[in-house]
Amino acid sequence: MYKRIKPAYPLRQWGICGYRGDGKSSFVAAMRQPILAIDTDHHIQHVVNRGADIMMLSDDPAILRDPAKIAELLMTHGAGGAGTVSFDSLTAILKPLNAMAVTKNRSGSVKNKASSFIEKANAMELILGAVTATGVDTTFIWHLEDGKDANGKDIVHETISTTELAKMHRCLNAVIRIGKDFNLRKRYAEVIWNREGVRKQPDGKPLIFYDELGWWKGVPEQIEAALYAGVFGTESRGGEPTVHAHAGAELEVVS
Repeated sequence: MYKRIKPAYPLRQWGICGYRGDGKSSFVAAMRQPILAIDTDHHIQHVVNRGADIMMLSDDPAILRDPAKIAELLMTHGAGGAGTVSFDSLTAILKPLNAMAVTKNRSGSVKNKASSFIEKANAMELILGAVTATGVDTTFIWHLEDGKDANGKDIVHETISTTELAKMHRCLNAVIRIGKDFNLRKRYAEVIWNREGVRKQPDGKPLIFYDELGWWKGVPEQIEAALYAGVFGTESRGGEPTVHAHAGAELEVVS
């Protein structure tokens, strides 16, 4: 009656962060297709024009601004045959909600300042729950931005808070930073957090993967092979070669 589960790669439940224009959306185009796009940033067309097989959750801007409506569509229709569901991006939903909460607090219109952020917290819960419930590969995109701290020092901050990132870690198995190496003139994907606690590739190299072939071809597979190299008898779900641990492979676990 019950299905026995064999060793295999887990779902690609990945968070993708980076500066605008560094290649986050094009990285998603290398994921399993077709891709169900929740295109809150309204720039998925350039990925389609490069040959990616994309389905739109909706082309109605009002729906794409409303986490409850997004969640309702996903809970009703699921992934719709998609291999990957991509939320691009969380920034477009959460940043305006944060700005509204800050404005309310500064205006003095609310007594409990923490209550101003309830709508933002609920939006995050709706999005995470509905997207991961589809049962297919998922990507959540957010941005890195330059800014200043309280002392005027230059800093890089993420467009989701540490609290929101902690919530995401409960349903992600990797966070990947997309960037550009200006010396090598190449884009790269760096695994900056993963559930397995792996800190390096089996050959000792850092968890940085360069876009050697263009449009991130083969990079998601390279990431999987590195993260799960210590799992004997691993079989992928998407037709890639079986990955086995080789002699001397080590996993460094974050304590």
